[in-house]
Amino acid sequence: MTAARMRALLCGLCVAGQVRAEAGEADVRRIEAMRAKAVAHYDALEFEAARGGLDEALAAARAVGLDQAAVAARLHVTLAIVWVGGLRDRYRGLQEMLTAVRIDPAVDIDPTLATLETQELLQSARDAVATQRAARAPSGAPTAGG
Repeated sequence: MTAARMRALLCGLCVAGQVRAEAGEADVRRIEAMRAKAVAHYDALEFEAARGGLDEALAAARAVGLDQAAVAARLHVTLAIVWVGGLRDRYRGLQEMLTAVRIDPAVDIDPTLATLETQELLQSARDAVATQRAARAPSGAPTAGG
């Protein structure tokens, strides 16, 4: 392969990578807008609409391959808040928090939505995931955060 062809190939790969990154950023912005709309429903005490909107946002994230990205973790945390604070289902809220922490251990609750109950639930999820990861780690191997 000539040097000119190699440069053209590398340039093409760079452009393709940039296009994918921009598409990914647009997808994240679209999904975050869906989350914001669901939060507005939650604030208006429209809990089923909030849950439905978050389910749609999660499906959209899955469709574009972002179901294991930080944006999906934030969706799961928000859905946990809807389950706990709106629909009064602590078990489902915990399941969503666990999913969020498994995706992104550093995920946090939007301060405008945080309550003592949801903060405690997030901490419980973090503790459970850390325990699971420590149990799966080979003995003598370092664990995340340690």
